[in-house]
Amino acid sequence: MVRILLFALVLASCSSEQTPFCKCVESGKTLSDYSAKLFNKEVTSDDEVVMTELRTQKEKDCKAFENLADDKIQALKEECEE
Repeated sequence: MVRILLFALVLASCSSEQTPFCKCVESGKTLSDYSAKLFNKEVTSDDEVVMTELRTQKEKDCKAFENLADDKIQALKEECEE
């Protein structure tokens, strides 16, 4: 199951149409969605591995945008939604 999730993450992040910021947004959404699934179940070691890898991917994808102002982040996010 872990391999399937990681494969899906890699496929999602390989889209040639995504800007670097949109990859950051998608990584954050993937991490958020996965963590939400864990609220009502017993977390396994596989879940912990996936969470760690998703966090690492999000940090990598979002590193360049850490110091942007909120208005700039909002404008970039709106471009991703188009």
